[in-house]
Amino acid sequence: MSAPSSAALTARARTLAASRKRHPRRPPRVEPPTGPAAGYALALARLLRPLDEALSEALSGAGIDVRVTPRRDGGDGAGEVVELHETRADAQGDVPEIRVPKSTAEAVRVAMKRVTRALLTSRGLDTIMVRAAEGADKHSRAAWKLQAEALGLNPEGDDLFLAKRMRDFRAGNLRLIKSLCQEHVARVGKVLTAAGRGTRVEEIARELQEATGASQARAQLIARDQVLRVNSQLTQDRHESAGITEYVWSASRDVRVRKRHKELDGTRHRYDDPPIVDERTGRRAHPGQDIQCRCCPIPVLPD
Repeated sequence: MSAPSSAALTARARTLAASRKRHPRRPPRVEPPTGPAAGYALALARLLRPLDEALSEALSGAGIDVRVTPRRDGGDGAGEVVELHETRADAQGDVPEIRVPKSTAEAVRVAMKRVTRALLTSRGLDTIMVRAAEGADKHSRAAWKLQAEALGLNPEGDDLFLAKRMRDFRAGNLRLIKSLCQEHVARVGKVLTAAGRGTRVEEIARELQEATGASQARAQLIARDQVLRVNSQLTQDRHESAGITEYVWSASRDVRVRKRHKELDGTRHRYDDPPIVDERTGRRAHPGQDIQCRCCPIPVLPD
C-alpha cells in the first residue's frame, strides 16, 4: 500500500479531532438509490425497442407481422407482449405454421446488428448513462451529508474522485449494454433459424416473447447492479476523503437479503480489507459492491 497523501492525513486529523467530541446520535442507515436504479432500468428497456422494431420490419418482407409492445399492466417495462401472425393466410384464414427462410433470418440479424451499432454510438445512450451516474452521485452526496452531520463532520469537500468514477461507470456500462444488445440479437436469430423448418405461429410468438423477456430482465439487472455499485463506490470515496477508514455493515432487513450479507450485519470492517461476501468463491466486497447488494456502510470514527 502507498503512503497516505498529505490531504488524506489532514482529513484524518480532522476526523480524529471530531471523534474526541460527544455526538448526540449514531450515523443513520441510508437506503439504496432505488429511484435512480428504476429510472435507469426503464431507460434501458426503452433502448431495446428499436431492435424489436428492426425485427418487425425485416420479417414483414416475408409476410410475417410481428409486434413487440410494452405491457399495459403498470409494470416497470420489463415485460413485453409479442403478437405474431402470418399476413398471407389461406382461403380459410388458417395458417398453422410459419416457415422463415434463411435469407429472412439473416436479414433480421443484419438489421438488428445495424441498429445495435447506431444505439451504441448515439448521444441518447450517453445521456442515459450520465443521468444514471449523476442520480447515484446525488443520492450518495445526500446520504453522506446526513451521516457526516451526525458525526459532527463537515460533509463538504473536493470530489476529486468524481470524474474518474463517472468515466469508469460510462465505460463499464457501455460494455455491458453492448453485450446485452448482442445477446438479444443472438436469441432472436436462434428462434428464427429454428423456424426455418416450419413452426407454428404461437410457438414462434412464445419463443420471441421469451427472448425479449430475457433481454429485458438482463437490462433490469444491469441497471440495478450498476447504480448500486457506483453509489457504494462514491460513498466509500467520500468516507475515505474525510479520513474514515472503517464502517459497520448494515444489511437491508427483509426477506431478500442473502444469508451471508445477513451474517455480516452489524460487523465492523476496514475499507482496505473488504469482507468475504461469498464463502464458496472467497469473493470480497464492501456493502453495495456485491451483485445487486442493497446493504450500506455506516461510517465509524477512528478510535
